[in-house]
Amino acid sequence: MPIAPQFTRFGAFTPRTRVLIFALAVILVLGLFATIAFFLLRDEGMVAGADGITLAMPAADGPPDTTEGELISHFTITGGAPDDIELGLYLTDMSGRTLMPNPAYAATVDLTNLISGELVNELSMNPTAEAATPTFTLDEPGMDSKGWWRIHTTIARPDGGALTSDFYILLPDPNIKGFDAPPAPETDPAAEEMLSNAIGKMSEWDSLRWWEWLSGGNDSLIMAEFAVTTTEANGQPNAFRNDMIYAGGFERRMDGAPPAQPARNHYTAVTIGEQGWTRDEEGEVTERPPSNYLPIDRYPETYQGADQIRFGIEEEIGGRSAQIVTFRVPGGSPQAQAWFAFWIDTETGNVLRNAMVADSHYMLWIYSDVNEPFAIEPPEGVEYAPATPTSSPATTPIAHRRAVPDEQP
Repeated sequence: MPIAPQFTRFGAFTPRTRVLIFALAVILVLGLFATIAFFLLRDEGMVAGADGITLAMPAADGPPDTTEGELISHFTITGGAPDDIELGLYLTDMSGRTLMPNPAYAATVDLTNLISGELVNELSMNPTAEAATPTFTLDEPGMDSKGWWRIHTTIARPDGGALTSDFYILLPDPNIKGFDAPPAPETDPAAEEMLSNAIGKMSEWDSLRWWEWLSGGNDSLIMAEFAVTTTEANGQPNAFRNDMIYAGGFERRMDGAPPAQPARNHYTAVTIGEQGWTRDEEGEVTERPPSNYLPIDRYPETYQGADQIRFGIEEEIGGRSAQIVTFRVPGGSPQAQAWFAFWIDTETGNVLRNAMVADSHYMLWIYSDVNEPFAIEPPEGVEYAPATPTSSPATTPIAHRRAVPDEQP
């Protein structure tokens, strides 16, 4: 496993903690944005105030939620402010192993400010000749304004077509520059109304699926898929499912040892009514108590106190016209301060995707199958007789407590 390349100013980096790969036995799920990642363990304060962050994302030839990654893009942001930012990238295979250096690898970035629409297109990153794996830097990317940015990377490789990855960041970055550094715009009443309507509509959903990407800023990667159904959707008991697709951390350990191998497709949890099961990486199914998850009608609780609400750009998402609305949840018990970008369908009012930046958390959710009458089935081989449908989860939801890493169902 490689050590992250030493980009400019990285010699002063404080080592940070890694993903705890095999501790994902219990997933705390929030109906709208889950932080499964207090299994993304880190020492408090180790990421915040560092010189930079590294985000890991699969590089694929299609949408990340439906396309298998072929490489991992490890993307580094140093400085973390419009007047002080450098970008870096190194590539590995999906297990985090170095690739054979080859001058045919090339990397470009397209940068979009999601608030102003400012574009910086097709910037070529500079290859690092002596790196152990394909590595690139860009000292002056031209990200000259504050707010939310999308960094779209395109990787050309010696064989096969181009691969892409998207990263969503906030400048100034709160984990680098401090949690008072991001812009604090006044709330736009029209944006506030649109956000309120979208959150209210969310609380009325009766089924949905979503794909999650999560990184801690410490070169970690977690991907998962979730689904929730209700009796209103399909006549069956309320049900929940999560599938852990990938969990890995790529920083070397404090003692210099390489990180553990990533875990892939290693955990599934299914809850149907009052029954629950898990499946481990060996395929063994075990009956468990039902998972704790937040009922759909309580999703608005997550965003209580939202402020700094404003419109961003409008763009197409999956063939739908989407208006970006950004906002902050100021924090306090039980949740931590966090910044969000919602892509809201201009026709239906549904949220299509959701990006978040918080304390050592960078997250993207992509929603699908909203209000579709699909059913969640028990794991293969389980004999199951549906009980009488219930109108809400039987367990007490606790997953919205983003800032409580040690609490488990």
